Amino acid sequence: MTPMYQFMPGAVLKNLILASFTDVPSSQAVSEAIDFVIEQLETISQGELSSRLTLNSTPLDCSGMKLSDEQVTIIDSLDKTARPPSLKEELYRRYTGAKQAHVRVGGDFPFLSASEEVNLYIEVHLR
Repeated sequence: MTPMYQFMPGAVLKNLILASFTDVPSSQAVSEAIDFVIEQLETISQGELSSRLTLNSTPLDCSGMKLSDEQVTIIDSLDKTARPPSLKEELYRRYTGAKQAHVRVGGDFPFLSASEEVNLYIEVHLR
């Protein structure tokens, strides 16, 4: 069943996303990353936001991708995130041979809150 996001007002869609940020951030960098994402959320139209939420919540399987596990690096934050643990476990099962990069403090947006650490992992992966 397709979610009804396309019929919801933009304010309701934004509140759905903002509700996932209820916990106190673990660091100043995580807090600043969340603030940045919230600022960006204000610039997105209702149509674009409903499209993104629909894509994000539609159950799909990407098993048809022709990508070897060695070409994948999973960057994961050890902080509490909005992702359910089952999704993380499924990702690790899907890409058993992938490199794993664990960022100690990064929250939901480690590429923003721990950008130097994430860039280092990317550089190492590309070698």
